[in-house]
Amino acid sequence: MKKLATASMVLFCLCAFTQAATLSQTETFSGVPNLSADLAFNQWDSSWGTLNSILIELEITANGGALRVDNDSGSPSSSSVEFGAEGNLFSSDIWLFNAASQPIYAGDVVAATSDSMTLSADDGDAEVGGTPNFSFSGADYGSIVGGETTSSDSDYVGSSWWNFAGRSYIGSGTFVITANIDQHVDLGTISGAQQQIDPLTAEGFVRVIYDYDGEGPPGPPPNVPEPATVSLIGVVSAVGLILRRRGYRSDECGSSDETAARKRMKIERRRKHIQY
Repeated sequence: MKKLATASMVLFCLCAFTQAATLSQTETFSGVPNLSADLAFNQWDSSWGTLNSILIELEITANGGALRVDNDSGSPSSSSVEFGAEGNLFSSDIWLFNAASQPIYAGDVVAATSDSMTLSADDGDAEVGGTPNFSFSGADYGSIVGGETTSSDSDYVGSSWWNFAGRSYIGSGTFVITANIDQHVDLGTISGAQQQIDPLTAEGFVRVIYDYDGEGPPGPPPNVPEPATVSLIGVVSAVGLILRRRGYRSDECGSSDETAARKRMKIERRRKHIQY
């Protein structure tokens, strides 16, 4: 039974030792679309270990704003409408292709508020001087107020693209990924309409995750106490030692006094016994 337990423990230790680790880097962006953010990441240094995979993630959160629509066509329209932000990634330092040699993001990552919109045919917009002008009233007008929506996507970089044609994830330097975040509007089947937009805000991050075997990058140096801190620690230790010694001596003195008192009581009892 002990041999079996020992064998299980060795197997557990080997599994724990050979388990892959990850190194994650996250860079953020924010602003009003359309925006572009250059984000720098560290390359993988081969001395850190064996690189197994590279995962790249893009997350976008769109918040607020409003989309207003005035139908100027002679036909009514009804459709699902989207309003928000969309984004993609670009880099001239590294390749953004997966194992199938397809772009990591086949389409934009879209974070949008969606709602149905029903508009009548153009009513003439007499209240604003006619059809060419934008009207905020009537059955031919509709709007969507943007809420807070988040969307993300991720994919692995194909290993044949890690170090190819002068672009590399491997090295001791950095590479830049540009996040391009644009305003997203999709009117569906509605056509012949004017649009007016209150800008929204967008924020999010790009994350690069290295999966690897090995020791990984060196950690931060250990905290070395400054001289003043070391002196204080010494003083506290000395005071603690003195107090412990005093306490020990007090205990000894207390025990000696108690023993002497007991001896005196016995002597007194004997004297009384002799007198009787």
